[in-house]
Amino acid sequence: MLTYINMRFFVKWTGYVFMGFLALYLCLVIVGGGWGDKDPLPTTFTSVPLPLFFAHRGATLCYPDNSDGAIGDAARFGFPGIELDIQFSADSNFFIYHDPSITPPIGMSLHACSLTVNGLRNQRLSFQGKETNESPPLLADIVEKYNDQFLYYFDMKRYGHKNIFQLARDITAFVNQHSLNDRAIVASAHFWFIIYLEYSQPDILTALEGFSTNHPWLLSLLPRKFKPDFIASRQATITNGFTEWLRKTGMQNRYIVYHANKKTFKPTLEQGVQMFIIDYESYLDEYLSTSDSEGVEFQFSTSHWVSPF
Repeated sequence: MLTYINMRFFVKWTGYVFMGFLALYLCLVIVGGGWGDKDPLPTTFTSVPLPLFFAHRGATLCYPDNSDGAIGDAARFGFPGIELDIQFSADSNFFIYHDPSITPPIGMSLHACSLTVNGLRNQRLSFQGKETNESPPLLADIVEKYNDQFLYYFDMKRYGHKNIFQLARDITAFVNQHSLNDRAIVASAHFWFIIYLEYSQPDILTALEGFSTNHPWLLSLLPRKFKPDFIASRQATITNGFTEWLRKTGMQNRYIVYHANKKTFKPTLEQGVQMFIIDYESYLDEYLSTSDSEGVEFQFSTSHWVSPF
């Protein structure tokens, strides 16, 4: 008898909890503009020839990742897009660097985000174990230098920003200041960062990284105003079922794959994937509009690696 009463109590309150969550979800759907597709992408993305390539941290044949030299080589090799890792400095400037720590020539490793602009300029990046003359560049300097030569993919790192909502406002201000609304994708694997950015700043293009290719239907549950403009995942997570879902839902022009390589690129392309964050190798030359990679050679001086261009 007691077990029967306990079971009825459990079922009753489980129903209440379910109805509560359902009511909350329906409220979010209403606030989020209902279900449906995102607005069309800007022509800067839809008019570019496919496949679309974002150079992964630049073209790093001769220069360190995320350096001005690597970004310049990506432009020379004909990449239409560039993927950059973005952090926030101690004096509130966005700079380009991947790792949370940076090792100065002398001394212990430092948190990169604890440095000011002057501190960053005093650092020297390494390439193949050798110190170079390159330092972590400011995002503003790169954007002003290359202007509309690239489509940008900003991979946001939160090392210098504990408040994701303030980070969203800061990157929004940067994108607006430099008129990048139709040229820059703000990307993160942090779900709430992307959701907040989408809802509060609908003019900012966003990408949700680490997207679950095993359960892509979950995206349809998100209200329209909360949905990211793009989704992204590792090449190793792609399945036939996922690529079929991309075709059926028309999401092929909103999916970006990363970690493809020479071995996996062609099969991935044949599966219908059209956008890649990828490391430069010569096999890509036939797809890049203007490749100046012939004759690339490595020149080493006592202080840095230099490109022959």
